[in-house]
Amino acid sequence: MYSKLDLPNSAQLLLQLTPTRCVVTWTALISGSVQTGYFSSALLYFSKMRRENIKPNDFTFPCVFKASTALCLPLTGKQIHVIAFKLGQINDKFVGCSAFDMYSKTGLKIEAQRLFDETPLRNVAVWNAYISNAVLDGRPRKAIDTFIKFRRVGGEPDLITLCAFMNACADARYLDLGRQLHGFVIRSGFEGDVSVANGIIDFYGKCKEVELAEMVF
Repeated sequence: MYSKLDLPNSAQLLLQLTPTRCVVTWTALISGSVQTGYFSSALLYFSKMRRENIKPNDFTFPCVFKASTALCLPLTGKQIHVIAFKLGQINDKFVGCSAFDMYSKTGLKIEAQRLFDETPLRNVAVWNAYISNAVLDGRPRKAIDTFIKFRRVGGEPDLITLCAFMNACADARYLDLGRQLHGFVIRSGFEGDVSVANGIIDFYGKCKEVELAEMVF
């Protein structure tokens, strides 16, 4: 509670007064620190947690990967990846996804690709991370190819997938492909979502289809 209320000193004091600290206690403190922007504190608490021989769980790792990403500390992220691997947590869909996101956003593209290729069970969150990071990295064609592969293996896109794919089409000015996606959005009943609608408007605007953009608006 204290950590989420941006009272890190109170949270730390409460932790020190707690006689039996467990993974839940430490993870709550780490998560609260990340949510309030105290990323260095989150990594420090993770280190202290490890020194007490408490094993992180599938909720702890995404938090510290996010902290490493925010501070742009790929080496720290790599070390956390090793710990997650040794504890058998890296194949968890949320842990693996957060590790991939960390590698992508800290510039370690080769490590990110290797982790993606080695992920045995890719859920929609993992695919979304790959597609979104490809768009952010200025590789819309890669994002589009990945979306097509995602659909071929039976993947069902969610709102995040659709927004990322539409952004890729907008950046690459792929009018025909974007129109196909617009049709898919209508058939799937997602046209009422504000984020998707904004993505479609932006897509048509970048493709200089002003009338279509106004129609969606």
